[in-house]
Amino acid sequence: MDLFTLHGEVSQSQPEIRTQCFEILQAEWPRSEALRWRTLDGSRESLPMSLALASPEPAHPMSSLSVPLPPTPGAPYYVVYGSARLALIPSDPQSSVWVESVVVRPGLRGRGLGQYLMLGLEGFCRARGYRRMYLCTIDQQVFYSKLGYSFCPPITYYGGLLDITQLPTSTHHHRNHPSPKSRAQTPPHQAEPSDALTSTASETPEPTPPPPPPPPPASPITPINTVAQNCGVGQPNDSPARQ
Repeated sequence: MDLFTLHGEVSQSQPEIRTQCFEILQAEWPRSEALRWRTLDGSRESLPMSLALASPEPAHPMSSLSVPLPPTPGAPYYVVYGSARLALIPSDPQSSVWVESVVVRPGLRGRGLGQYLMLGLEGFCRARGYRRMYLCTIDQQVFYSKLGYSFCPPITYYGGLLDITQLPTSTHHHRNHPSPKSRAQTPPHQAEPSDALTSTASETPEPTPPPPPPPPPASPITPINTVAQNCGVGQPNDSPARQ
């Protein structure tokens, strides 16, 4: 299994990848089909970027997954096991990235694919120079903490296209990718999760009274203002949810 960007050569030549991503996301977070396709079609190298965890599979052994069979017997056909999306963090666009819409195909959950997907995303981001990954989760705090993510103060991010929302009560997590110098100074006995990635915790501020309603936004950059213990994220940003 590998990660494929939806704007990349493989996904463009294998339309079943985009179709399955659409179906998996719609099953988890139903929304306007036009908006969903616009989000997926907006994937680009400069972010936001949609990715699929997929692999070419023989038609008959994988037919139990209820995915369409290839039009030509023996032709390459990719089965999508999961999907995720990376978005821009305008305050630190060169070294930080926002992770959202993390989902594993229904019927294949509980087999470690969520962890496989997240570790793949970390390697993907590290190879592109990103040192920190941020996300917001509703009910998967234990899962992400086991992967080395820690609580952090609120941040501002930009999902792009029409995926814009304010998160009024959210729990944010982040993970640092250390520089080679800092990694070399790690004591030999210290276990480092995920191929020598280290995580750092930042103090979570006490909840504060909600501010007055903001005026209508004048730009697509959306501030995230408060932190609480539960994330009230729904549509349209598809918070990481199912592993």
